[in-house]
Amino acid sequence: MILSYISLFFLIFDLAIPGLGRLGSAVLSGVISGYWIIVHHRKINLDSSSININVLTVSKDLIFVYALFFIVVCLRIFFDSDAEISFFFSSAKSTLILVATLLYVKAFLQKDTGLHILNIFTFNALICFVAGSFPSFLNYIYIFKLGDPEPGFIPYRNAFLAGSGYYGIGAPYAIVFLFSVIYIISSNRYAWTNYIRMMLIAVAGVLAARTVFVGIIFGALYALYKKPKVLLIGTLLIGIGFFVLLSFGQTSQFSDWIFEIFITDSASVTGSKSTDDLVSMYFIPNLSTIFFGDGKYIAGDNYYMNTDGGYMRHLLFGGIPITILALAIPLVISKISKSRIFGFFIVPLMYVLHVKGGFIYNSPSGMPLIILIAFWMRYFMPTDLRKKN
Repeated sequence: MILSYISLFFLIFDLAIPGLGRLGSAVLSGVISGYWIIVHHRKINLDSSSININVLTVSKDLIFVYALFFIVVCLRIFFDSDAEISFFFSSAKSTLILVATLLYVKAFLQKDTGLHILNIFTFNALICFVAGSFPSFLNYIYIFKLGDPEPGFIPYRNAFLAGSGYYGIGAPYAIVFLFSVIYIISSNRYAWTNYIRMMLIAVAGVLAARTVFVGIIFGALYALYKKPKVLLIGTLLIGIGFFVLLSFGQTSQFSDWIFEIFITDSASVTGSKSTDDLVSMYFIPNLSTIFFGDGKYIAGDNYYMNTDGGYMRHLLFGGIPITILALAIPLVISKISKSRIFGFFIVPLMYVLHVKGGFIYNSPSGMPLIILIAFWMRYFMPTDLRKKN
């Protein structure tokens, strides 16, 4: 139904709706889902493709961890007059997104939700290709973003109809690429349309952030484990996708940037400048910071201590307590999924993505996506691919 698609799009892509600004479009998704629950409460989940879900019972551990996370953040700020308050607003938004996600699960989760997720990411991939190629169209996309286009930079990296760009949208594309492989194999849907979706998601995702290559590797490993034929066809199509993309003058100039991590740089310590930059973001702070954090997340126009690393950002703000809570979140979501696949593939990918940037807990697009995938796997993944109840 069209309303479920709209609510899903608003939930995952965190549009900066004029008038709502940083609050994001997940609030509108929550309103739509809440409306549907109230008006259609007697009809929800009565068709054969749906299931009646006691959302609060299934997600009680996740709700507890989120609530504890938010309380710890508030206490850290309250008892330190020098603490910086931006992480409070980030945590409040993460909590609102969790509520909106659970409302969506109650209102709209069904067997086709997995396909709906792939469709909206494919749709946004096409928007990226068009908006990145035509600056006039890109200006309309920026109506739903905070900030202005960066002149001289790769336009495709922030050409998605989403509040986030660059790594902020790339990390969810890494997750959804892996999910696309899982979906094809678990559903036995080997139609060419599914492979085309996979290819578009991979190419658009890499244009946003090269971190998506990690998601492609995880997807390849899963395909190799379960269905090598999918790996063969997927590799061929993704290769064709990149060849076509880099054959155009508009995009061919970005090939060095896209494949920079695979090209050995003799002047680099780790082999490439990007990995050098990532390694430099990790360091050992003093013991007080390790145990309690510094209560700071933002410093001027940059992240505190100029580090993008997700683990460092949590550690520097709240020390070990915040870091442990962040590490617990993927495990709690895995419990919701009741899926070995989720535990062995998606959870490790979440931990890897968090190395590069704040993904766990703080990603306004990534976290609702992960939670929806977990619920879909719990109720609609073939039983032989899930844990025993």
